[in-house]
Amino acid sequence: SGTVAGAIEGTIQGVPSIAISQILSNKNKNTPLSFDLAQKIIQDLVQNIFTNGYPLKGRKLLNVNVPNCSLQEYKG
Repeated sequence: SGTVAGAIEGTIQGVPSIAISQILSNKNKNTPLSFDLAQKIIQDLVQNIFTNGYPLKGRKLLNVNVPNCSLQEYKG
């Protein structure tokens, strides 16, 4: 994807990079897309990086795929 390609370019330049994508397909086409889970995951990840440092010391690319579901449906 373009998101991952952008993160790869960062790693080529020596910058630890994170690509975050959300699955946009819905089983029920009448259900609106929800970005609440993506917001929570990104917020927690960034807070963790600021507190503990980049999580993958030996690697420079982290690819995160967020499902399209509610916070209540998310099982981790």
